Amino acid sequence: MLVAKLAVTAGLIWWLLAAIDLQSAASRIARANIAWLLVALLLSGVQIWLLVVRWHLLVRTQIQPFSRREAFHNLLTGLFFNQALPSGIGGDAMRIWLLTRGRPGRTSDAVSVILSDRAIGLIALVTIAAIAAPVLVFGPPGRHLDSNSTVAVSLGILAAAVIVGYAFLLFVRRLPPLGLPGWSWLTQAYGVVRHVMIASPLAALFMALAIAAHLTLLFAIAAVAAALDIPVSLTAILVLTPPAMILATLPVSIAGWGVREAGFVAVLGLVGITSTDATLLGLAVGLLQLMQGILGGAVWVVGKRQGLSPVAAAPSDGRPV
Repeated sequence: MLVAKLAVTAGLIWWLLAAIDLQSAASRIARANIAWLLVALLLSGVQIWLLVVRWHLLVRTQIQPFSRREAFHNLLTGLFFNQALPSGIGGDAMRIWLLTRGRPGRTSDAVSVILSDRAIGLIALVTIAAIAAPVLVFGPPGRHLDSNSTVAVSLGILAAAVIVGYAFLLFVRRLPPLGLPGWSWLTQAYGVVRHVMIASPLAALFMALAIAAHLTLLFAIAAVAAALDIPVSLTAILVLTPPAMILATLPVSIAGWGVREAGFVAVLGLVGITSTDATLLGLAVGLLQLMQGILGGAVWVVGKRQGLSPVAAAPSDGRPV
């Protein structure tokens, strides 16, 4: 599996390098606006803070006790292992391991809270794209997609899917017992997602934090585009880059490298962005996430020295703190 992922990553990077104008890319990098790059780094830091706040609240709803310090250590460690391990979900496994140390028998709860975190993040990302889609489709001439194109229809379906999905979560309290293979697990997962999205008193806060975290990253991409003088609108970034970032989480390459950049080339090409510029933006996102991972590695090392890996056992009755 590792060899296959290395092959996919190397093959995609080779294909991208062969397809772009290296001289043009080097010229844009040499003329980069440092101020905009600093804005992108600042927004990346804000995103980490928002992720920590959301993670802390999510864990507190299912696994107690859990301090903000532990939340910071746990989440940053996950970001590090997302980059260090040959999979975009390696950090999730590490977060589960850290959550269950000192909490015997809470593996199921740890998996559920990870699932909640992933589900909220995915739904928030799709929601942003769905809300911004009409602006991209019906925007000013020359700066939007053809409203009759297949892409426009797909974006309309995306917006409708968000509405239908929320309605389903709102009105369907539990899935029927169909008895299919894996159905019990799917039913449990649905219950967890419905709780954090609908039933929990913090549901609106969870979604607001998830949307804010994604927006900071998308604004950071826009800041990088401004720094490199890449002519892509903020609306196009809000609508088109989320699918590329979702693809990068699939465990088919090393930390999403290659897949993310190819996704940026595919989606941004719909609004006339060249392969060179789209690849630069994809690489910039990868570098931002790599820097977050390096910070996470430092936090993990410091946390091990301070004994943050083992955590206090949860109360047996599971009452909220």
